Amino acid sequence: MKLEHDRAQVVEYCRKLERSTLSSGTSGNISLFDGEQKLMAISPGSMDYNGMQPRDVVLMDVDGNVVEGDRRPSSEWSMHLACYRTRADVRAIVHTHSPAATTLAVLGLALPAVHYMIALSGKSTIPIAPYHLYGTAALGEAAADALQGGYACLLENHGVLAAGA
Repeated sequence: MKLEHDRAQVVEYCRKLERSTLSSGTSGNISLFDGEQKLMAISPGSMDYNGMQPRDVVLMDVDGNVVEGDRRPSSEWSMHLACYRTRADVRAIVHTHSPAATTLAVLGLALPAVHYMIALSGKSTIPIAPYHLYGTAALGEAAADALQGGYACLLENHGVLAAGA
C-alpha cells in the first residue's frame, strides 16, 4: 500500500477532528500531499471517521485520478488539489464546517485580527473565498486564490480551510 504512513495520519487526524467538534459525522475532510511522488492522500467521502482505516484513504495524482483506493475520495478533492498545485509549501489541508467558522462564512464576513492566534494564518485577516458550489473546480480555484500569502481562508456559505507544512 502506497503512502501508508500518510494514510494512517489522515485517519488519526480525522478522528481527532471528530473529537474536537470542529466537524461532526462525515462532514469535513483532511488530506496530505507527498511532493516527491506528487500524490495526495485524502479522506474518503461519506465515511464515519471512527470506522475509517488507512486502506480507506484514497490516493490521487495531481490530475485528479485515483491511483489507489476502493473508496470514493471526499467530494472536496478538487479544492485540496487546487491548493497543492498553487502552493509548494503546503503539504496538509484540513477543511471543516465548524460552527463558528461556518457562521462567519454564511454571513460573508472575513475574520479580522481580533486575536493574536490569527497571525498563524500568515495574514492580518483570514479572507473569505467567494461562494461556489461544493465539490467544484471553481470552489477549488477560489479557495486557492484566497489562500495565497496565508494558511487559512473561509469559504463563503460553507466553512473553513486551513493549510500547513
